[in-house]
Amino acid sequence: MKTKTFFLTLIFTLLAFTIKAQITGPTTIHCSNQETYSIQNLGQCAQCYDWDVTGDITIVTSDMNNSVTIQAGSSTGNGVLTVTYFNETGCHELQRPITIECTGSNGGNGNCCIPELDSYFICRGWIGGHGAVYIDFTGNNCDRNSVSSIDWIVNGAVFSTGSLAGQSSGTTFGAGSPGNIQSDCGRINVTATVHYNNGCPDVTLTEIVDVDSGPRRTIIYPNPTKSEINIDLFEFKKMNEVEVKIYDLNTGKEVYSKKILKSELNDTITINRLDNYKSIRIIIFNDGKIIKESTILIE
Repeated sequence: MKTKTFFLTLIFTLLAFTIKAQITGPTTIHCSNQETYSIQNLGQCAQCYDWDVTGDITIVTSDMNNSVTIQAGSSTGNGVLTVTYFNETGCHELQRPITIECTGSNGGNGNCCIPELDSYFICRGWIGGHGAVYIDFTGNNCDRNSVSSIDWIVNGAVFSTGSLAGQSSGTTFGAGSPGNIQSDCGRINVTATVHYNNGCPDVTLTEIVDVDSGPRRTIIYPNPTKSEINIDLFEFKKMNEVEVKIYDLNTGKEVYSKKILKSELNDTITINRLDNYKSIRIIIFNDGKIIKESTILIE
C-alpha cells in the first residue's frame, strides 16, 4: 500500500510540474489579431524572461515578463512562440506552435518580421559627442540573411563612419549598421526602410532622438557585436552603486559580475572577450532590483 501511495504521489507531482511548465494561450491567431500568452512565475525575478517568435508574428509588449502579447501579420502560416527563463536551476526554454489563419502572401516563406531600430547620441564625452544608428534583428527572431538593403534618412545628423560617411541619407546593403553619427546636439530623426530578398514586404522604421532632453537612458552597444560591449552608466550617477551581471543564454550560467560604485557611474565601461558565446543577457541591478537588461548577439 505504501509503494502504491508513493508512486501515485510521484505521478501527481510530475503531472503537476508538466502542467505548470507550459505556455498558455490559443494555438490559432486570426490575421492581424492580438493574443496574450503566459507561463507561471517560474523565473527567479519578475523580468527574468525572454520571449521570441518565428513566423509572421510580432511581439507588441515587453518580452521580459512571464506574459507577452503578440500580433499576427498578414500571412497564413505557422510560427513558434518561445520563452527562455532563468531560475536557481539554470536556463530553461518552453515553446508553443502558433497557427495564423488569414489570407495574403509574403512570398510563401511565412517568416516575415519587424526588427527594432535603435539609435542614440551623447553630447558629453568624445570631441563633438558620439552616437550611432543600427537595427536589431535578434529581438523578433528576424533572419539577417533575408535583408537585401536598407535605405537610411537621418535628419539633424550625418554619418561619420562607414560607406555613408559625410551623408545624411543613403543605402547600405545587407543587414549591417551604417556606422556612427555626428550632430550639433539638436533633435535627430531617423528613418530606415528595410528591403528583403525573400518576398517579405518592406518595413519602414522611425525613431526620434531628443539629445540631452530629460533623463538619459543607459546605452548598451553595439548589438550585435564580435567580442566586446560598452555600457554607458551615466543615467545611474545618482545611485550609490549598481551591479552588472552577464548570463550565457545557451547555458543560463553567470559569466560576468561586477559592482560599480558611485564614483564610476559617470563612465562607460567596456567588457570584452565575449567571442566564446553566441548570445548573452546583460542585467543591471540596483539594491537587488533589475533596472536595465538587454539581449546581445555575438557574431
